Amino acid sequence: QVHPHHTPLHPSHPSRGLRTASRTASPPHGCPRLLLTRVTTPVPQLRPWVGEVEQRAAASPDSTEILFEVQQGYWRSRHVLVKERLRLSLEAALASGGGAPDEQLRRCCGLGLRACAAEHTLYAAFFAVSGAAGARSAGMLAAQLDAIVYPLYDSLRPLVLQQASLEPLCEMVQVVHGEVLQEGVRRSAECAALEGMLERLLQAQRVVAQP
Repeated sequence: QVHPHHTPLHPSHPSRGLRTASRTASPPHGCPRLLLTRVTTPVPQLRPWVGEVEQRAAASPDSTEILFEVQQGYWRSRHVLVKERLRLSLEAALASGGGAPDEQLRRCCGLGLRACAAEHTLYAAFFAVSGAAGARSAGMLAAQLDAIVYPLYDSLRPLVLQQASLEPLCEMVQVVHGEVLQEGVRRSAECAALEGMLERLLQAQRVVAQP
C-alpha cells in the first residue's frame, strides 16, 4: 500500500534521470581516460527517491522489481561509458609507458584500482552500500564492479604469458600480491571487488612459472 504522502513509483519516474546522470558523469579535468568519476549535480534530487524505493523493497515485491530495474539501467549505462575507456587507457599505458614488466603491471593496476574506487564512490552516491538495503545489493555491486574493471585482466594476462624467464614473473607476482592485493585491495572496501580478478591473475603467473 502506498503511503498518502509518498510519490507513486513508476519506471519512467526519476529513474530516467538516474540513467542520464550515470551516463554523463565524466572524469575530472586534467585526468583524461582515468575515469575518476565525479558525483554529478542530479544526486540531491535523485537520491531521496532511490532511498524510498530501497526502503519499500524490503516489504514490497513490486518495489523490489523497480529497484532491480533501476540498478540494472544504471549499470548498463556505466558499462557503456567506462569499460571501453578503461581498455583504451590500459592499452596506452602498456604501449607508451615503457619500463620493465613489473612497472607496466603496476601502472595498469593503478588505473584499475582508481577506476574501481571511482565507480564504487559514484554508485554509493545514488544507492545504499551499508545497512539492510546495502546488504541486499552487495552481491550485484561486487559483480558489476568486477565486470566493469575486467579489461584490467584482459590487458595484463597477455603480459604475464609472454614472459620467458622467471625473474620478471617473480617481480610481477610480488607487485600483484605484495603491493596491489595487500596494500591496495584488501585495505580498501571500494576496491574489494578486484580481489578475485587479481587472484586469477596470480594463478596465471604461477602456471607460467611452472617448469
